[in-house]
Amino acid sequence: MHITLEQRYIICTLKKEGYTQAKIAYETGKSKSVVSRELQRNRNTLTGEYDASVAQKKYEARKAGIPKKQHFTSSIKNFVEEKLSLDYSPEQISGRAKIEMIKCVSPERIYQYIWADKKAGGELYKKTQTQRA
Repeated sequence: MHITLEQRYIICTLKKEGYTQAKIAYETGKSKSVVSRELQRNRNTLTGEYDASVAQKKYEARKAGIPKKQHFTSSIKNFVEEKLSLDYSPEQISGRAKIEMIKCVSPERIYQYIWADKKAGGELYKKTQTQRA
């Protein structure tokens, strides 16, 4: 799982003191594979040494590159409903949103919205190409 900044400093200190990866894993409460991966992935590429602050910066840079989960906002619902009325499939809706650079949710989330609407007595499901019973 995730390694905290405090654990990174512990790893750095123990590594400099010559501890084995197994002992570092025990001291931090992480598995040996997590410690091994941390030491490999986040070492300073210039010196080859593990440095906690460099490791934290690398972690934060990777985390920043992960796209945020898109919430099903009212504007997205309006877009989805508009495209459903034009007989678009959820896959086509999602694809059209990408082309038009409009924020949208996944096709699976659109299907979930359609079936939730059906359970609530709505008729969005009638606009899909495959209407579940």
